[in-house]
Amino acid sequence: MKNKEINWSDYLGIRVHMNVEFLSFEEARKFVQNLKLKNEKEWQEYSKSNKRPENIPSHPKETYAKEFKNFGDWLGTGNVREKDFKSYEEAKNFVHGLHLKNNLEWRKYIDCSKPNDVPYDPEKRYKNKGWIDWADFLGNRTRTFKKNCLSQEDMIKFMRVKKIHSDDKWKKYVEINGLPDKLPLFIEGVYNIGWREISGRIFNLQETLDFCRRWANEFKTKNGKYPGQKEWNIWCNDNNRPINIPRNPQQIWKEEFKNFGDFFGTGVIANKNKKYRDFILARNFARLLNLKNESEWYDFCKNGDKPIDIPTVPRIVYKSEFISMPDWLGICRSSKNTIEPSLEKAKEIIAPFVKKYNLRYESDWRKFCKNNLRPISIPYSCNLYYKNKGWVSYRDFFGFKK
Repeated sequence: MKNKEINWSDYLGIRVHMNVEFLSFEEARKFVQNLKLKNEKEWQEYSKSNKRPENIPSHPKETYAKEFKNFGDWLGTGNVREKDFKSYEEAKNFVHGLHLKNNLEWRKYIDCSKPNDVPYDPEKRYKNKGWIDWADFLGNRTRTFKKNCLSQEDMIKFMRVKKIHSDDKWKKYVEINGLPDKLPLFIEGVYNIGWREISGRIFNLQETLDFCRRWANEFKTKNGKYPGQKEWNIWCNDNNRPINIPRNPQQIWKEEFKNFGDFFGTGVIANKNKKYRDFILARNFARLLNLKNESEWYDFCKNGDKPIDIPTVPRIVYKSEFISMPDWLGICRSSKNTIEPSLEKAKEIIAPFVKKYNLRYESDWRKFCKNNLRPISIPYSCNLYYKNKGWVSYRDFFGFKK
């Protein structure tokens, strides 16, 4: 058998292009874009495969050094890696030649022209890389100051007539209506005045207090309860608030502001901010009421006579000291040394009542207790008292297996 000359490129699976004439850049790019590859990684995988024609280079950046821009352009995706963008100074010099007025015009320009080496969002891409603000990037800071702007008085009058009270509302107005000829985009920078002064929001504490307390009383009359911060925020969001009344009084008057209950004159305090009496003093108050059961206690709490520093649910506020509701109300001699019935003993005690009053569910138990039929040694909220002591459910407590 004759020795056959070994083709090492064939043996190693490498295709070597000797004297291959590649397609022109435009033709090659058109072919590649029809492949619908998503990114450079997919291109690299494709270029290594046997699917790539010999007249399409695997390294277009080197082959078409003059025409090649980036892989977003080569693949037709438009995606540009950050390292392919112009530097901030180069991008800024390019943009200055466009004579754009504001960032809205920049967005429109880039959507139509789609330059590959300048980002859509320069404020993010050039952050910490030279970015100052839009005026600097667009080159209209000097033009803005030289522009024949309205006087400060006329500008304020314009803003108040249009009910533009903040920078966000001004930008939104410009986006919808365009930038007026004699007004700059950067109002505060040109006129050196804040939006509070422009909108006339020079707040007065007493005036605000009077308004808020009238509002709170009207809310109570209409809804049957006093408002809190949540209701105030909802009302403000509906754009009912007068311009001279602040949305966040707690930020305007940090030293004077205590809470919204005090601000509205209602005395209502959020649960998390309430301060309660010492346990012994609170329990003494509850015992002096001579209530017969837990149900009467909750009725008392609902009628509005309960002092604000006495909790409605003492077992939650006084976790370490609270024993039981009978002890809280003083209707039995209960103390820390009293041995409460175990869950199994409680089941035995309650068993005759289950059959007699047809107790099946928690709702039956609540009615049973409300009618003052509950044995005083059995807690009202069995599920809480016997939690972590073997409690399963009221059905189990009543002796039903399922």
